[in-house]
This record gives sequence, C-alpha cells and structure tokens, in this order.
Amino acid sequence: MGGSFHSYNALRTPTGVFDVNYRNFFSGEMLFQLSHNRIGAALVGVLSALFLYFGCYKAIVRPAGDFANYYTASRLALSGKAADLTMYDHFWFQNEIEKYFPPRGFQYGTLGSFIPFPPSTVLLMMPLAWLSPNAARISFVIVNMLLTAGIILMLSQITKLPLRLIAILVLLSGISLWSNVREGQMYELLTLAISAALFLEQRVKHFVAGAMLGAMFPIKYFTLLFIAYFFVRKNFRLVGGAIIASIVIIGAGIFFTSAKLNEYYIVAILPQHLAGNIQNPFAANFQSFHSLLNRLFVPNETLNPHPLANVPFLASLVTVTIPIIFLGIIVAAVRSVAWKSGVYEMWYAVSLFVVYGLVTSPASASYHLVLLVIPVVFVSAIAMESERTEKLEFIKRRMASLVAIFAVMNFLPLYKLYRFDGGSILTLLAYLRLGLLAAFFLLLLPSQIWRTYFFRRTLVGAVALSAILTFVRSQQKVENDGAVWAGFDGLIIKQLALRGNSFFYERESPAGFVAMKNRSLTNDDPPAPRRISRDGVLTAFDSTIGFSQQIFLRNNRSGAIAQLTHAGQRNYEPVWSDDDRRLYFLSDRGRGIDCTTIFYFLLDKTSLSQRGFQP
Repeated sequence: MGGSFHSYNALRTPTGVFDVNYRNFFSGEMLFQLSHNRIGAALVGVLSALFLYFGCYKAIVRPAGDFANYYTASRLALSGKAADLTMYDHFWFQNEIEKYFPPRGFQYGTLGSFIPFPPSTVLLMMPLAWLSPNAARISFVIVNMLLTAGIILMLSQITKLPLRLIAILVLLSGISLWSNVREGQMYELLTLAISAALFLEQRVKHFVAGAMLGAMFPIKYFTLLFIAYFFVRKNFRLVGGAIIASIVIIGAGIFFTSAKLNEYYIVAILPQHLAGNIQNPFAANFQSFHSLLNRLFVPNETLNPHPLANVPFLASLVTVTIPIIFLGIIVAAVRSVAWKSGVYEMWYAVSLFVVYGLVTSPASASYHLVLLVIPVVFVSAIAMESERTEKLEFIKRRMASLVAIFAVMNFLPLYKLYRFDGGSILTLLAYLRLGLLAAFFLLLLPSQIWRTYFFRRTLVGAVALSAILTFVRSQQKVENDGAVWAGFDGLIIKQLALRGNSFFYERESPAGFVAMKNRSLTNDDPPAPRRISRDGVLTAFDSTIGFSQQIFLRNNRSGAIAQLTHAGQRNYEPVWSDDDRRLYFLSDRGRGIDCTTIFYFLLDKTSLSQRGFQP
C-alpha cells in the first residue's frame, strides 16, 4: 500500500472527544478525529437518516429522472424493439415509456428520452427488466443502498482509512447521492466501478482492473480519463483489459440493438453530446463553462435573445481553451509532485482527473458530483500520511477547505440561484456550483506549478491550438433556409412532439422542467394534422439525409421536390395551417438535439415560386 497510518491514535483524546482549536480546524485534523469519537458516530447516523429519507424513501414514493428511460430501454431491447433509429425519437420513446409508467391525470407520469444515451445503455436494467416497473424501482433503490455500502468498503480497503471516516465523507455527498437514488442514475455504480478498478490495480491485478473500467466505458465514457492515464503510465495490461471489456459490452449492445443504431449514435448523437448541445445549451441547469459562455456571449432568437455581449467567437475560443489548459495543469501538477510512493501519486492523479472530468464536462448535473467522493477520500488519506513531506503539506493545509466546498455543493440548494440565469452579469450567481467545482480543482494544485516553464509553455500552446480550432469552426457556414421561430407563449421547449391540434412539451423553470401536454399551437389557427395542402397540390414530408432529418415539399402535379430545411440535426413533423399559408414543423436548430421547438415557413406565392413551384 505504501505509507503507514499510525497517526490516527495520535488524534484521539482520553475522553474520545476532540479538542477544538483554530489550528486543528483549518489543518483538517478535527475532521479526522471524527473517526474515533461519539460525535462522529452521531454524524454517521444523521447523514444515513437523511440518505434513507431524501434518497431511498423519496425514490419509492415520488420517482423522477432517468429510471424510466433505463428500464424502458432494457424492456425494448429484450423484446427486440431497440434496433431501429426510433429509439432516438422522442415521441415514439415517450409512448413506450407510458406503457410502463402511465400518465396521471393532466401531467405525465414520467417524461423521458433515450437521448443522449449510448445504445449499450440498454444493458443496464436487464437484470431488473423482468420485474414490474414498481418492483424494479424498489429493487433499484435496494441496489443503490448496496452500492453506497460498497463504495464505503472499497475506499476503506484502498486507503486503510477507518470505515467511519469514509462513511462520513461518502454520505457528505448529500444531494448528489440522494438524487442518484431518487432519479434512477448510474453514477453510484460508476463510482464503485472506478474504486474497484483502483483497488484491483493496487493488488497488481491489472487486467481485471482494466476490465472494470472498460466495462463502464461504452455506457459512461467518463472512465476514458483513467484508461488514458494508465496508458501514459505504460500499464498496458490494464489498458488491454479495458479494451477487451469495452469490445464485449459494445458487442452485447449491438446484439440487443443494431449496428445501424450504434452508427447513428457515433455520427449524430455523440458529437452533439460532447459539444454540450444535447439539452438547452444556454441553461444553468446543467452547469458547464460551455453553457455559461453561451449565455453571456452567444445570441439565440429563441433561447438567448439578450446576451451580455454579442461575441460568439470569444465564447467558442474560451470553451475550447479551458479543457486543454486544465489538462496541461494536471500534467504539470503530477510532474511537480513526484512522490516516491507510486500509490500516492496515483491517488493524487486520479483525484485531479475526476475533478477535471466534472469541471470541463459540457453538461454536468448535481448527481454527477457523487464522483467527488473519490478525490475527497484520497486527499484525506494523503493528508493523514504520518511520513509527511514538504510536497504533501499543501494538501494537509487545504483539507478543511476542500471538505467544506464539497459539503456546500452537496447540501445547499444552489439550484435556487438558477433564477439569476439570463443575459446579465448576475448570470454568474447561477453558476456558483461550477465556480465551487473550479475552486476545488485549484485547491488540489501545488503552488509551484504556476512558476514552472512547462506550465507556461502549455498555456501558450493551448491558447494557440484553441484559436486555430475556433477559427476553423467559425468558417463553417450554416445556410439560412428562411424558417421563422413560432414563439408560442414565449416558451423555451426542451422536447416536443406535435400531433394534430396539440403538442407535448417541457417548459423550463428555475426548479427544472415542468411537464405539460395537450396545448393548442395557437388560439385561433391550430394546425390540422395534414401533410397535404387543402387544394391537394403540395405534400410536405420529412426524410433522413445521412443522419439528419430535413423537411421537403413535393408538387403532386409536376412531381418536383424542394428541400425546405438545411439547418439543425432534426427538422421533422411538418403540418399545414388551416389557410395553407404556413407550414409548421419541429426543429432543434441552434439548440441541443434534445431541445426541440416550433418553427414555420411562410409559403406564399412568391416564396413558392422561388422554390421552383408554380402556384
């Protein structure tokens, strides 16, 4: 394991109650003493009760989130219905969800989507898919309780820290831990898989450790960071295990879905996901530098009509620069803190990569932060090393601050600050969680790296590379097809499916998305469910070109066909207005592919003639 931990007993007092003073509070020793006294035991009890109530109990009586998506996807795969591209069609997938989770009155029981999940995600709930939805949900809650216990035990085995201290740190993940259970997320499973891989790697079981990381990669590609790290460390047995396990999981995913669906995901979904364009790319709900910079500097007619400044090039440049610079910082930090024990170096590097993955994510949510228990536990173990060196001392000094930031992010309702999300400078308040996460990352860094030549060279190179990439991106022209935003009620619609005189949508609010259904498109001119104009001359339809959906118009007399749309990944479901002057359709242009709203074409005699149609 490397290093010893005899310092635990030195932290105890004869009464078992720690002596509080200014020095040991800010050095972090007060936290460590909790592992040996009655207050620590009481804290574990309180945190456990909060987890059981806000996480487990709420998940059973008031379920939310992605559980329905995972469960429905597995049921579809087992019944042979997951092979077609309709898996990524919102309306079709929503109908499938409602077969297992029916609506309750006016509102949906669960509003979901298979975007942006990889096809291999269908494997996740297969062990529970043979159960009824309610039984599967209760079973999944029990599984999450076991995962929580497994994380505590695994991290204790890795670090040799007392179980009570590990339990306190894990349960301090608060809201992120509760939301994982309540919303049916898989990040506890991911945290346990990463922890188990590190445990096996320390036991010199490299191939199996790699298999643990590789098995998760096709479903949650967060583990790629660690596979790449061990590749740089020339641990090729671990990397080989990861590659083989990934191939097995991808193969199983293809077996239960199709090669076509996997190809569609790689070409159409994955690039959009990595670019942060899955849901509303301007909203603070999914905290990221990408959405913050979009909100401040990128105008958008429907989502961001009044940015702080109209400087999209700056937003693009900084968005590309931040991940490159942060990666260079990690390399510089690991190089400057070259400890003799490979175990501590690995813990430190892994901690940096976990925080790096979260702070540079194109879209992060509160349930992602459960992954932070790994760096919190590792830096605690590093700080408690009895054979202290000068290079370890900065971790010891900052331990209390790191734990405080971790607790604030997970116990304060920071989502209430989303009300400040807009075009003004007050938008920064809505991104407090992102700021705290960035502060956590900076506190993990030794002070001397800012003065190294390697860091300065990395900074210059990152800015130059980012400028080139941003310039290339800016040269990509988007053709203006003349579509007009319908602007219905000023709604910002995340996903929508138009059927006849009604549509289904989610409306953004400070607390998240509010699900509603059966609303008329307009009060006086609702679109009829018609693809053919009233005079029978024109037929509107959507068709797939490559991996994008576009709207077309066909003249039924001459057979001429004109392509109306040229923008966005999805343009679909055209319907005529009653007077045939407008053709409404759905599009995600300028938004994420999980963020559809209503547009229309004004098709008068002049515009039809310009498109090659004789009125």
